[in-house]
Amino acid sequence: MEEKPEKPVSGKIEKKKEKEEDLGGLGDVGPGMAGLADIFGSLFSGGDEAGSGQKVIPSKVTGKSFTHWSELTYLKELKLKHCPKLSDKDLKALANLTNLEVLDLSGSNITGNVFKYTKDFTSVREVIMLNCPRLSDKGLKHLNHLPNLEVLKISGADITGVCFKDWKSLKYLRELSITGCPRLIDKNLRYLNELKSLEKLDLSGVIG
Repeated sequence: MEEKPEKPVSGKIEKKKEKEEDLGGLGDVGPGMAGLADIFGSLFSGGDEAGSGQKVIPSKVTGKSFTHWSELTYLKELKLKHCPKLSDKDLKALANLTNLEVLDLSGSNITGNVFKYTKDFTSVREVIMLNCPRLSDKGLKHLNHLPNLEVLKISGADITGVCFKDWKSLKYLRELSITGCPRLIDKNLRYLNELKSLEKLDLSGVIG
């Protein structure tokens, strides 16, 4: 009797491999699933520093204790974000921080009058005041007391921009961001022409 030839199995194996490749290598959790994990991971991780979905817990710091900071002469960066109880008057003690270069007051209820008390605050290079709805033209005009200011970021402020005319002394300001300020008007933007060192300007609105 003649032996029956064995049936080739290579075709089935090749088809199986093709099917696994089409499914992204599900059989061994290959690159297809890994790619999906990367996509979903980036979606849920968010991009902000607080982390997506995290609730901001306001601080109870008022600033009344800042008068005792006279010895912090080496402090260069101070962040007081999300401190709604901070007052302009209590912040005047910051003038004792003679080497301070970066000040972040984002999420506070200051009006800007704090800078009235920091005359000749020559060490400050960067001021950030994002989401500060009580900032006013009257208060922000005192930023001219920061002669070496290089970066200024403001958002959500109740200003028209008339304060810009008092910023002539900001000769080193190279980056200015004033976003999400719906009362800002064209007429007052002409005063920005005096900021001769300006390299970056952002006057964007916000998405409602």
